[in-house]
Amino acid sequence: MDVDTVWSTILDSTSESPWEEYPNLEFVFDLFIPIKITGVISRWDARFQFIQDSLIEFLVGELGLNEALQLLLKASSNPPESDEASGNLTGRKYRDPLNKEDFGKDLLTIFNELVVVTTYELIDMFDIKSAVLVEAMESYITGYQSHDAENVRFLFELSRKVKGPIPPRPACRLLPNDSALSIRNNDDHIYLKRLEPPNIRILCIEPGPKDSPLECRLEERDLRTDKIEEALSYVWGDLKSDQDIKIDGSSFKVTANLKGILYSLRHEDAPRNIWIDAICINQSNLEEKGHQVRLMRDIYSKALQTTIWLGDWPPETSTSEGEFPMIMERNVNRVAQELLGEFNSLKNQYDLAGMLEKYKEYQTARFWDKQPLGLKIMIARCVDSIMSHPWWERVWTIQEATLPSNEPIIYFRGYQYQYSALISALDVVQEFFEMSESIESTESDTGANYMIATFEFQRGFWQASEMYSSLIRRIRPEKRYGEKNLESPQDRNLQEMLSRVVTYRASDPRDKIFALESLMTKSEGRLIKVDYTETPVVVFKRITAWILNLGQYRLELSIYRLCVESRSGFSADFSGPSWVIDFSYSHAYVKNTYAGLTIEAYLLAFGLTGALPNGKDICLATPTTLFCNGIPISTIYHVKLVPDYAEVGSLDSYENALGFVRSVCREYSDLAKDDGSIERRTCNHPLPGEDEIMRFLCLGGAFVYEQIKGCSNVLGGGERELIRQALHGSTGTYLFITEDSIVGIATAPVQKGDILYLIHRYPSYVILRETEQQGVMKHRIVARAAVIESPDKMKARIGNDPPVSALQII
Repeated sequence: MDVDTVWSTILDSTSESPWEEYPNLEFVFDLFIPIKITGVISRWDARFQFIQDSLIEFLVGELGLNEALQLLLKASSNPPESDEASGNLTGRKYRDPLNKEDFGKDLLTIFNELVVVTTYELIDMFDIKSAVLVEAMESYITGYQSHDAENVRFLFELSRKVKGPIPPRPACRLLPNDSALSIRNNDDHIYLKRLEPPNIRILCIEPGPKDSPLECRLEERDLRTDKIEEALSYVWGDLKSDQDIKIDGSSFKVTANLKGILYSLRHEDAPRNIWIDAICINQSNLEEKGHQVRLMRDIYSKALQTTIWLGDWPPETSTSEGEFPMIMERNVNRVAQELLGEFNSLKNQYDLAGMLEKYKEYQTARFWDKQPLGLKIMIARCVDSIMSHPWWERVWTIQEATLPSNEPIIYFRGYQYQYSALISALDVVQEFFEMSESIESTESDTGANYMIATFEFQRGFWQASEMYSSLIRRIRPEKRYGEKNLESPQDRNLQEMLSRVVTYRASDPRDKIFALESLMTKSEGRLIKVDYTETPVVVFKRITAWILNLGQYRLELSIYRLCVESRSGFSADFSGPSWVIDFSYSHAYVKNTYAGLTIEAYLLAFGLTGALPNGKDICLATPTTLFCNGIPISTIYHVKLVPDYAEVGSLDSYENALGFVRSVCREYSDLAKDDGSIERRTCNHPLPGEDEIMRFLCLGGAFVYEQIKGCSNVLGGGERELIRQALHGSTGTYLFITEDSIVGIATAPVQKGDILYLIHRYPSYVILRETEQQGVMKHRIVARAAVIESPDKMKARIGNDPPVSALQII
């Protein structure tokens, strides 16, 4: 489809639409620029095709510009009442056409994303040099803020410097033998021909007796016209534990977990047709893998049934020690044994649907009576078992559970029930615990104190785990319990989803990004370039630049680690730009008010506003360099690794930590005495006291420190454990003191001479290290940082008009 033709058709069909009266649609005047650039360059190089696909979806796809302009045309010719307009837009999210200030906001957001992604790809493919970029920024942009007309003018100027067709720079692709990032199956021979979109494969499990060998075959289907009977959502299991099955008469290796699932799914008297990613996609063919992943939106949306396989979880041989203490596990089992005999209709404590039905009989019973209380305990434990399954941690399961139009079916410990039954159970358990807080347990005459204690422990465990707020239930249309609705794809933009999938995991780090493609609008999703021939660093770099170039304060920048940080999975051999974010996983939401936070959670909780004084905001991330403004605050003078206080000597964590703080302060003071300039500075900015530094090292667990300090000689085991936990978050970080007596901690190794900086639109302090390249002074980020000083004190220190530096961060 030719973009120019599409655009001309839209303009002709909506020529009378009053879109010029809507501020959020002013970008329509500038649309021709990305349309022309994308159309030309995509003919030069196929790597630009994903942007053209996004642009076409933006113009004529669902929730696209043409649909919005047609809506305005209809509204202008036959104006609806306000309530009627809002009702017709439910789920469409164009907003009320009668509200000129609000209508089209989502389209404007996607247009800006289209422009910044196109700009990034243009710079990358044609290797536009830093000097050219600086000249363009200085000449055409007074302050590059990556929004509205300024982006478009900048993109237009860059496009003029590309004289083509010229050979673009080769892409950074995986080496053929890079097996660490790509599953390579030696059984490729079962894939008899190349699979082209929109075709997919379906696995047919042949019928057979329970213990007979598995026999399967593959069929090719056209996703546009053929029926998709079923799709499977499951956990792959241990990739090293593979076993053989037969597909089309040939041996094919699958994980032990998948083989067990196939046996359980097989019918005795009829074939079962099902789509399974590990088999139906040739995982060794990276090109096929990419285009099949892009089809998963349609696969799961079209499947007549989606099966969520949780199997026999938790394993009988496992314990949940550390999550659900064994004494409580035994108490729950005791409750089940006592009550199952009384409830003839229930077989065991995993019969969730049966327990919910039974609970209806006790709606008028007293809350703490034995049978309803025991039933509540059993339902809560069943829900806990389901929600603690590794399936909920996989990022792919979000789309697998939310895209199907029909309710998924959950298979769990021999039972099967619709997804809405789990939602009902979650609501019921939440109601249990909320009601129990206002009802005295002393009203019970069960005589079963262990049962009351077990229930109250479950309540505390439930509240701490936050399992009720699963992202999947926020997206699916079934019953909710006062949650934010993310059902519309326009509520699920890239920034929103990145902030919500922090604790989800993927065996391939690229999948943390690729799995989001189908959850957003098609136009925005296509901008996530699903390409398994690119390295994880290239993928993460593109997404980081996307966020930075939108020119807004972004929470995502403080949630995730940087790839250069010592705790990142990339740090050992990372060679990319120092500003690239590691989206694999984050501990930012792991926190305990009393026992302190992780360093990631602390940076998130006590982040900065991100804006520099006087509006001097420049931010442009290219494939090699981040051009931005920043304020140098102070130079690091002394650094020390924060140890694990529990392993230092024979003293308690409190005494070890206090001794560490005193030694660092003493060393700094000794060094300052030998350096006159530093000693003079400390007169104006004295070093914080040891109590203040100790509270800081507790990372939000200052409550514990305040309660325990001064009583270290009478600490009991519980208090010692609390102080150890409170101090644990700062273990492995780097305590530093600057030339101006600023005390902070860094997330990665830093050294004397590194500079503490405040960077435009960045939500935490960063530490930069100077480096010279071809006669130009540049910087690398070596760590993020937190400091003792409050934002107000820091603002007073740097003043209202501090010197702002133009930085090139590589």
